[in-house]
Amino acid sequence: MNHAVKSRRVLAGALLMAIALDGAALNLGRAKGVVWIGRPLDVTIPISVDLGGDASAVCATADVFHADNQVGPQNVNVTIEPGPNRSEARVRVRSSVLVDEPVVTVYLKAGCDDKSTRRFVLLS
Repeated sequence: MNHAVKSRRVLAGALLMAIALDGAALNLGRAKGVVWIGRPLDVTIPISVDLGGDASAVCATADVFHADNQVGPQNVNVTIEPGPNRSEARVRVRSSVLVDEPVVTVYLKAGCDDKSTRRFVLLS
């Protein structure tokens, strides 16, 4: 193998390693909060970012369903609340629509560049 081919492989490997190390792993915890029929949804989900990332800078959106009926996005509010340290925070998902079904499903999408989706099934 000639020197130019070896150099390209080493450069490509170094570039891939740098990209892999630059990304921060995002961990989503369990949803916390009580879901009551006849009251608006209000739950929090703890998040943590590995590799020294800033959890408060995580982009988050949520799709909320009451049984099979999706709550309109204009009625769902997602905010990031600070945690005990820089790498931890809480995603708060609220809905202005009253829960009218015993099963509520929240699809939380977190991450700005690489989105991670997790489904939370909540029983009222």
